Amino acid sequence: MKEANSHPRRGAAVAAKTVDVLPLRPPDLIIQDELHLIAGPLGSLMGLYETAIDHLCTWELQGQPVRPKVVASTATVRRAEEQAFQVFWRRLEVFPPPGLDAGDSFFALQRDPSQVAGRRYLGVCAPGRAYQGRRNSVCMWR
Repeated sequence: MKEANSHPRRGAAVAAKTVDVLPLRPPDLIIQDELHLIAGPLGSLMGLYETAIDHLCTWELQGQPVRPKVVASTATVRRAEEQAFQVFWRRLEVFPPPGLDAGDSFFALQRDPSQVAGRRYLGVCAPGRAYQGRRNSVCMWR
């Protein structure tokens, strides 16, 4: 029995047919978590998988190879530039860049607690019926 590449309209279903699709471009972005584990006991054979995936995701544009961007996270910064070059054969850009002040880590800014109020947490309990003699209660913690 020959497989059909289309079917006619039936009831509420519309007519359909298969259409050839051009080859898809490989991924443009690879997110590599736990980069420091590649060379460790839980690693993937010293980066062989990463090298193969990088090769499979590379494509050509006007005769020039286009490689995917790799964003990697690691728990260690010791020898990270050397490791990134050995695994991906690329230079390393640290993000976020280290700040000039130890109190500013890009993600958090350390403030003087005597000048800025601490966090305030607010909880609302509104069960819709009397709760300890109150309709609604509001609690604040500091």
